[in-house]
Amino acid sequence: MLSRMGAWVREFRLVFLLFGVLPVIIGSLVACDYYPQQFSLAYFFVSLVAIVLLHAGTIAFNDYFDYRSGADVINRERTPFTGGTGLLVDGTLKPSHVLGAGSLCFALCIALGMFIVFTRSPAVFLFGVVGVGLGSLYTAPPLRLAYRLLGEITWFLSFPMAALGALVVQAPPFSAGDVLAMQPALASAVVAAMPVAFLATAGFVVLEFPDYDADRASGKVGATVLIGKKASIFLFAAFCVLSIACLAGAVALGFLPVTALAALLLLPAMVWVGTGLARFHERPVRLVPYIVGGAIAIYLFSLVIIGSMAFK
Repeated sequence: MLSRMGAWVREFRLVFLLFGVLPVIIGSLVACDYYPQQFSLAYFFVSLVAIVLLHAGTIAFNDYFDYRSGADVINRERTPFTGGTGLLVDGTLKPSHVLGAGSLCFALCIALGMFIVFTRSPAVFLFGVVGVGLGSLYTAPPLRLAYRLLGEITWFLSFPMAALGALVVQAPPFSAGDVLAMQPALASAVVAAMPVAFLATAGFVVLEFPDYDADRASGKVGATVLIGKKASIFLFAAFCVLSIACLAGAVALGFLPVTALAALLLLPAMVWVGTGLARFHERPVRLVPYIVGGAIAIYLFSLVIIGSMAFK
């Protein structure tokens, strides 16, 4: 029983699962700043649970459909964080069970979303449809977004979208006039989420390196397969630079407090990750410490921004 539970913990990959809560917290803090009288702690927690379920469903579907496509089956460079969990390939979990678990997560997410729609904010329906659609079709047919060079774009857009969704949960607009009146808050949610979105996308690029050969052989075209590993090192660096630029711009324009600049202290860690990519891009196993270090740096970077917003 314990080994089975451990397998399911591995299946849902906690290190990636919690990324989804970051933009929800950011959007909720913007709502608390602009609409303190409307802020509901209960709906905040409902939003967090919904986004975790959405990400859990996406992770399970990704594992299932990458297994079915053969991308994970032929992967000989699997690490603890890339190439799928390996739980389907080695028979630890049944494909039908993983598909069922992912479907259940999406169903529960939809149920919570509809609860919010009917009791709080009808506008959340649009964000829910887009979020569940992108999550479920990330590797599933017919769209298979991650196989069509849309994986990075989907991942990037999920951050400002989640921040906006969290905002409208707390401050529901009921008319076009309400939406127009919310423009400053909507802009704040998007701008505040952008530094995290760019840095998280840089981390996403890192995860593609160990899967390069398997993705290329199975027709899964991401940025790294399209432009090659060496060029992708520069793509990683570009996303890091864009994250810095967005953070500086957000502070300069007043969307984030000056204390958010403390997040820049985490950038040497990303430089270290970049040097690791340059040295070991052909040796996936050697990239594991850089994958872990990069993920920790992204979390800390995000938490510094969140802390600056919460205690400004």
